[in-house]
Amino acid sequence: MTTTEYSPRARAERVIASARACLVLFALAGVFLTPADPETFSPQALRLLELYGVYCIVMWIATRRGALVTQRATGIAHGVDLVVAVILTTMTQGSGSPYFLLFTFLMLAATLRWQAWGAWTTGGAVMVAYLGVVAIEVAGGSGPIDMARFVARISMLTVMTMVLGQLGAYQHRLYSELHQLAASPRTVATTLDDVVRESLAYATRVLNAPAALLVWQDDDVPQTNMAAFTAGALERRTLPVSLGDLVPMPSDVRRFLQVRGTGGVRTVAFNHRAHDLSTSVLSDELISRYRIETMIGAALPERSHRGWLLVLNRAARTLTTDDLLLADIIAADVSGAVEHWSLSQRARDAAVAEERIRVSRDLHDGVLQSLTGCRLNIAAAAASAERTSGDTAAQLRALERSLAHDQQELRHVIQELRGLGPPPTTPLRDLCARVERQWGITVTLTPDADTVVPVDLNAPTLLMVHEALANAVRHGKATSVRVGLERRGSHFVIRIDDDGQGFPFKGQLHGPELAARQAGPRSLRERAETLGGTLVVSSHETGSTIEISIPVSREPICA
Repeated sequence: MTTTEYSPRARAERVIASARACLVLFALAGVFLTPADPETFSPQALRLLELYGVYCIVMWIATRRGALVTQRATGIAHGVDLVVAVILTTMTQGSGSPYFLLFTFLMLAATLRWQAWGAWTTGGAVMVAYLGVVAIEVAGGSGPIDMARFVARISMLTVMTMVLGQLGAYQHRLYSELHQLAASPRTVATTLDDVVRESLAYATRVLNAPAALLVWQDDDVPQTNMAAFTAGALERRTLPVSLGDLVPMPSDVRRFLQVRGTGGVRTVAFNHRAHDLSTSVLSDELISRYRIETMIGAALPERSHRGWLLVLNRAARTLTTDDLLLADIIAADVSGAVEHWSLSQRARDAAVAEERIRVSRDLHDGVLQSLTGCRLNIAAAAASAERTSGDTAAQLRALERSLAHDQQELRHVIQELRGLGPPPTTPLRDLCARVERQWGITVTLTPDADTVVPVDLNAPTLLMVHEALANAVRHGKATSVRVGLERRGSHFVIRIDDDGQGFPFKGQLHGPELAARQAGPRSLRERAETLGGTLVVSSHETGSTIEISIPVSREPICA
């Protein structure tokens, strides 16, 4: 028993060995049951046939045990069969030999072994060998050959070569498609774009098409999602139309082929049987946008969404109904990938929501209560100090107000964590003024700062600016800080310059370099990366510069 016993080649060789053994045994039985004249079956031909019969039995036993199925062994066996066929045909009436059947057996065996390449090369070799046998017969003076039989046999070999070549090509294509189906995407995709891009690239690769569309609609969302994969690039957008308007297909149709030609558009739909459709199956806008000439359509299995996988612009002459079965399998795989991503996102959101509730509870029961106690103690100390020292009392009152403001902000954060709505926005100028009072520094803010902050980045901007200001005072010993905010194309940029002593390193470092060195403001870097942005820190002897760049869409900005 060998490791090749379970290979496709071993299975083919077992079939060929069995057919070869049966063919020779029946030939021997025919010779012994109906003896012919010595001119047709000479003792030499009979002896060769007997030896070939022994060889066939040995090969049958060997292939049943999984041996002699390597590429080299099958090639040698094929050569032996061809040589024996030529010799037996030459020894038994040449062009009229009954062993002509061995040539057709060789062509069938070659198709099983090597598909189209085997059929074409063996067909050519067999015709050359048969013509050689006829030439030897004519040169030997055996008399005139039967031209009708000669032409019929050459025609048979030609037709068999053509048919078996096409059959081999079809078999090779099936093997290739099976291998490609098995090579479905295995990488872990982190975004929906990654999931759709890998799935549509897989669809175009298996179905040998230049482009593919995926249109789907979630059960709980009225809008339709569309993703187009062309030339290796993905375009994904949301359409304000229903799925039924985008792909107006009868509900009982799950697969279809569409071809646009000089005679117009033909759409063949498949449910229980094939039938032509008179209506269009895709909106004219999409047909014009992607220059659709041919289309293979397969409906997605109905899970939490429904939709269609549309494979575009494959050559019309190569389309078959087998492509619909492949498209059906791929559509199920694509649908499963989208469903898996959606479920993983919901599980993650549920876990995040649960963790937010836990953190809010801990903050409320722990830190917030502790701050309340500190504030009460400071208020009592301020009331006591008012009788002895007015300056001390004023400082304590200022500290109490600052602590009260922090308490209020913490309450808002706790409400947001519990899903009770976003906290009210704090003007950036108020934040800078409070930092000035608290730390005794000068903070300069660009004039239009409060008007360029995107709405969805207002809260993160306040937190990042507050963190940067506190770091500049505590670690950089800065006395003056400048805060600038601006829009640079599709990015929102926060720039903070201070006159402190800088960071322990000198020069400019980007986020990945800061992470590798474990240097710079870690909290700011992580928050920027969470928002999909970048952080750059420049440090020198007379201060430092922090620049945070965050990509934003062209949405309304915060007033």
